Amino acid sequence: MQLPTTTRETVLRNEWNADALHTVKRMKRSHDAKIINLQLPVEKVTAEVSGVEFGGEILPSATLAVSKPYFEATWPTNVSVILGQPAVLKCRTRLLGERMLSWIRQRDLHVLTSALVSYTSDGRFSVHHQSTSDDWELRISTVQARDAGFYECQVNTEPKINWPVHLQVHTGQAQIAGPSEVHVRQGSTLSLTCTLRGAINGPDSNLTWYHDDQLVSLETARGSLSLATERSEQFISSRFLLPRASASDGGNYTCRPSEALPASVLVHVLSEGEHPAAMQHGNRSGGGGSCLPNTVQVMSILCLTYWTLHWLGNIQFFAAR
Repeated sequence: MQLPTTTRETVLRNEWNADALHTVKRMKRSHDAKIINLQLPVEKVTAEVSGVEFGGEILPSATLAVSKPYFEATWPTNVSVILGQPAVLKCRTRLLGERMLSWIRQRDLHVLTSALVSYTSDGRFSVHHQSTSDDWELRISTVQARDAGFYECQVNTEPKINWPVHLQVHTGQAQIAGPSEVHVRQGSTLSLTCTLRGAINGPDSNLTWYHDDQLVSLETARGSLSLATERSEQFISSRFLLPRASASDGGNYTCRPSEALPASVLVHVLSEGEHPAAMQHGNRSGGGGSCLPNTVQVMSILCLTYWTLHWLGNIQFFAAR
């Protein structure tokens, strides 16, 4: 029998799966097809199928190209997260068929999940997959430092195929120069410098400023705002410069790295005649609030006593003469 050279693309995709050179395995369908002939050995196994029912049509004998499962290079193989944050490792597998997909931790070869079943007592790990998708996700709810390393998305073909993902866990923390509270005069310049030292993961690493949880950007801030960044392989620095600070510029400022823990500082903008001590301690009543007047009174008494004794001494001196 002469086999046709073309067939419907809808039948070619995801309808057949070769698990060895001499077998063709039918995927889950509501009907069956009779395999009449195999042409082997070839990388793509072909089978003559008679009377395949598809979409309400009866297709004649056709040559079906059958491919093994493979990974599609869609998701990154390097994932960076901050200590304590969630992590998601992804892989995309085409033509999986009836094969089993597992997530394996490479350092101890522990099978964390297989299909949608978890094989670890660590509740932080879970697998997620939708039946309509070719994507498989390994999720870690709260990353710990020991979670760093390589993970494999593996399919049980012969030989096995895998998609490695390297998880990096960053434990560094940004630092803002100076004290945790900064006081500036209204109308003066507010200057903050944030630095992060350690292994900086490429040019995409950055330091972002937030004012009271609102993102600070040159597009939304006043025109006089200046943000300057310096970087190297082991260092990144960002300088926040705001001339003519006003009362509305006071509040909490946070420097948030993309791959480390953030740092914060509280900024007080002082009006004319206001002092930092008054802002930190407020107006107190009782003895504590009268500290300054009491000091003046004591000094006045001491001065008065001194001049009184000095005057009496002069009187005695002239009387003796």
